Formats: sequence, structure tokens, C-alpha cells
Amino acid sequence: MSLNPAIGKSFYEKFPDSFFPHDTARLPDGRTTSVPTYYRNLLKVSDPQLYEQLKLSRIEKCKENPNNTPERLAVRHANKAKITKEQLPRDYL
Repeated sequence: MSLNPAIGKSFYEKFPDSFFPHDTARLPDGRTTSVPTYYRNLLKVSDPQLYEQLKLSRIEKCKENPNNTPERLAVRHANKAKITKEQLPRDYL
């Protein structure tokens, strides 16, 4: 990790619109990924209002994900417990 000077900071200062407001980063091979935490922290300092908007939109996306419904979470928890019990038998329990 480079601290002096920070490698990513100069890029963020030149191209802040590369990440926000769409909250994704495009990799050189064309794939998209989430914005690095370092850039989100810079946004928090430079534009707190936009940071809060993005934070709320991420929370809404999580709520809308069908994999996060209460029923699905219960099934995932039950499966995880079953797999853990099968793969990690404990004689002393």
C-alpha cells in the first residue's frame, strides 16, 4: 500500500466521475466491480451527500435481492448448519 503519495488519490482527483454516481468501477478487461473502499472514503470527505445517497441505494438493492428474503435466509442458514454439522463432526458436543 502506497501512502506517500497515495497512488489512487491522483486518479480520483482527475476522474471522480469514473466511479460515482453509478457506484461501479470498470476493470481493464471490461468487467465491472464495486468501487474500492478507499475511493468511497474519499467521496465521504469530498461529497457527503452523494456518499449517503449511494449508501442508501446499496441498502435498497440488498433488500430487493431475492436471495435476501426472510424465507431464503432461513433456508440458507439451515443448509449451512447441516453442512457444518456433517463436515465438522465433534465428538465432545
